[in-house]
Amino acid sequence: MQAGDLRHRVQLYSKVITRDAYGAETPTWTRQATVWAKVEVIGGAELISADQAAATLTHTVTIRYYAGLLPTMRIYWTPGDGTTRTMIVHSVVEDTHRRMLTLACSELVQ
Repeated sequence: MQAGDLRHRVQLYSKVITRDAYGAETPTWTRQATVWAKVEVIGGAELISADQAAATLTHTVTIRYYAGLLPTMRIYWTPGDGTTRTMIVHSVVEDTHRRMLTLACSELVQ
């Protein structure tokens, strides 16, 4: 991997559960880090179910090794068009030398 391949800034977020005064759980997303990444769109699909259309986009995100990255995290990415995209991390694969992580993600399409 060349350094120039990591040209996108992405933010890594983890889920934090807090409780209100009544004991109800409220999930919030807390930023853990901002890193350089290579973001590749792998494909997309559209599903129509119960007269509602749902679209999904799959991505591969490659970053330098980051200890503690979990498949329960989310990635926020703002490409050149200025929109912020939210991706759910499904799997984390590290290379044999612990230099890079490859993340399989799906985008929350709204």
